[in-house]
Amino acid sequence: HASEGSRLKVTVRKTLGATTIRMVCGGAEFDYKEGASAVSREGVKEMFLLANINKKLEEYRNTSGAVLVDVREVDEFRSGHIPGAINQPLSNISQIKIPKDKTLFVYCLRGSRSRRAVGILKRMGYSAKSIGGITAYKGEIER
Repeated sequence: HASEGSRLKVTVRKTLGATTIRMVCGGAEFDYKEGASAVSREGVKEMFLLANINKKLEEYRNTSGAVLVDVREVDEFRSGHIPGAINQPLSNISQIKIPKDKTLFVYCLRGSRSRRAVGILKRMGYSAKSIGGITAYKGEIER
């Protein structure tokens, strides 16, 4: 779901043993790479769901006890973040001090770091969801 006036650009590149899909929409960029087999329908669906951080923020607000986590570096966070977010840079995500019974909604600049952080957090026992990147966010910024 792109906002009015947003253009969606999708490119597919196939190389020996891999397929890469790049989606650019509303200022956000998402890459999806999959090995030798064709890119799955679920993988493409995930890219489109991540494209709308604003819709995912509604889910965050409606999830009791959820925590909004910005995994950008400290200087990026200070330059502007979504109100209510805590900063836990990807570079030290393993040091996170949030109780594991909380659901984490994770974002970064464009979505790549948040997806990596979610993988790490899940391996650590957290319930975590990547909601994409702040570049596609339409709302108040806190400094």
